[in-house]
Amino acid sequence: MEQFLLFFWDRLSSVKTFTRHEISKNLLGKGKVSLEKKGPHTLLFKERGTWENQVEFSNSFCFSLKPSSISLAHLRYEKPVFLLEFIYKEKDVLVAKEPYLCGEDVYFATLKIENNVLVLNWRVSGPKKNEEIQCSYF
Repeated sequence: MEQFLLFFWDRLSSVKTFTRHEISKNLLGKGKVSLEKKGPHTLLFKERGTWENQVEFSNSFCFSLKPSSISLAHLRYEKPVFLLEFIYKEKDVLVAKEPYLCGEDVYFATLKIENNVLVLNWRVSGPKKNEEIQCSYF
C-alpha cells in the first residue's frame, strides 16, 4: 500500500463535516457526514446538508482503498455507480485516472489536502453543463 494513499485514507476516515461550494451557481452549503466503515478498505459517506437558501440535500458515496488508488462510487438508490479512481499526482494531490462520462457530460476531479483540509474539486462539462464544485471535508 502506498504511503501517500494511507495519508489520504486516514483523513477520509476522520471526516465529520463538510462545506460545498457550487462555484458556477454561486451556491454555498454545509452539513454533516455520517461515516460507516465496511471493513478496513471501504468507507461509506452519507452527507446531509443545507444550502444557504435553506434547501436540504443529501448524497451517499463509497470510497475504497486499493493498492495503488482510492476509488469513488456514488450510492444511487443504495447501488454503487463507479465514478472515479484517484491516483497519485504530486505531494498532497490525487487526480482522477480517467474522467467519468455520464451521457454527454464529462466529470473530472482532484482530491487534495490544503491546510490540513481534504478538498474534492469537481469539474463538469458538457453541452448543457459548465460547473465547478468544491467540497471541503473537515
